[in-house]
Amino acid sequence: MAKRRESQSEIEREIVEGFGKLYFGDPECRDNERREIALRIDDLRTSGSKCLLPADQGRGICGVRAIEGHSISRSVLEKVERSQNAGWIIPTDTIASKMLYPFLGGGEPSIERKPKTQALTGYFSCNRHDSCVFENVDKIESDFDFHDPERQFLFAYRAVLHTFAEVNGVFRSLRVVKGVVEGKDELGRAMRRSLGERQRQIRRKMSGLERLQGEIGNLRSRLGKDHQNQNYNGLRTRSFDLNLANANHPMNFAVSVLKYDDALKTPLMATVIPMGNFIHKVIASSPKDGVAEEWEETVKDLERDSLHLLRDDIFGSGHTCVVKEDYEKVPERERSVAVHSNWQSTEGDIDNFIQTSG
Repeated sequence: MAKRRESQSEIEREIVEGFGKLYFGDPECRDNERREIALRIDDLRTSGSKCLLPADQGRGICGVRAIEGHSISRSVLEKVERSQNAGWIIPTDTIASKMLYPFLGGGEPSIERKPKTQALTGYFSCNRHDSCVFENVDKIESDFDFHDPERQFLFAYRAVLHTFAEVNGVFRSLRVVKGVVEGKDELGRAMRRSLGERQRQIRRKMSGLERLQGEIGNLRSRLGKDHQNQNYNGLRTRSFDLNLANANHPMNFAVSVLKYDDALKTPLMATVIPMGNFIHKVIASSPKDGVAEEWEETVKDLERDSLHLLRDDIFGSGHTCVVKEDYEKVPERERSVAVHSNWQSTEGDIDNFIQTSG
């Protein structure tokens, strides 16, 4: 018998119960309780997710239940895996759980080996839209043209949808925590005493996330209309190779990311696909002239220092997976730096947007 999918209200209730155990339960079980809350937060992030692509008829979004899709297609990941005979290392902590670490009373970010089926996944499209809209970028063969305008557009569009779904999940999760912290019961009082000034971060983050939802939502709507009209020239795109073969600690990695320029608040959509032998294909797009070109220069300047590149420009997305065998060649201390940077930079990306847009 298929497992019944829990409702959002059921998951929210379990998160509240988890906070009760965290604050009033056995101190020796707190690390386990934090992990359980993080898992339920991840469930809340995906629960009730709907297809974000435009409806076929009329206005608004499709709204059909979203499937677990890949921001870089599974067939591409399978090809990379076959060529490099390796699995994937994936950050286990989603943007939602990373942003909630301050309210969980501690804890550390982590990574975990997972199969390609769980790499770069998100809930942002229904099965039909996922297959028909992104068909042109789901199979990358030897003669694949990365300079094709439609394909460049689709890589960017997928990154926007993926990130928008993640931000919505973060907002839902923070709303639950806010309700607990502001509660008049014993748990609410205990959390307020424990958090002190940090409780102000909840409202600030939620306010910033609402603005971020608006910014990304407008971009999503614009790209949706462009796709329906087959207008693929509204973005300024650069496709280029990134060679990490001579880096201090060469890695192969894949990422799909939407980033905001801190000063200009200009979105940059980037997809990085490992092609083998530490060669990566990068597709970077922005609605504004010069942004993708400037980012290309920054990335190429860092070719010889892969961990610095990951720390500043790649891991901040929260949608990164690293090919296992290459990752395990990196010294343990530098691995830890990369993982912690993934955690810190994700929160930093949103905090920067909050500060520059407020």
